[in-house]
Amino acid sequence: MAVPPSNTAISAYMDMIATNYVGLASYTFLVYDHLLTFDEEVEYVWKGRKGPVIYLFFLNRYFFVFAFIFNLNANLNPNFTPHVRLC
Repeated sequence: MAVPPSNTAISAYMDMIATNYVGLASYTFLVYDHLLTFDEEVEYVWKGRKGPVIYLFFLNRYFFVFAFIFNLNANLNPNFTPHVRLC
C-alpha cells in the first residue's frame, strides 16, 4: 500500500513550482527590458567613448543574464541535483 504524501511534501513541491514560475517570469521581464532598451544602449554606450565605466556597464548588463540562465537551469533541470558535481 502506497503512503500518501504529507502536507510538508506537497507544500515543498508547490513552493518549487512557484519558484520556477517566478524565475521564468523574471527572466522574461529581464530579456524584455534588454530588448526595449537595446537601441538606446547602442546609441549611447557602444558608439560612445570606451572607458572603465562602460565596461562596468557591460558587466552589470550582461553578466547577470548569463548567471540567470545558469540559475534557471539549476532550478528547472531534473538532472541537476545537490549531488551532481560541476567538475
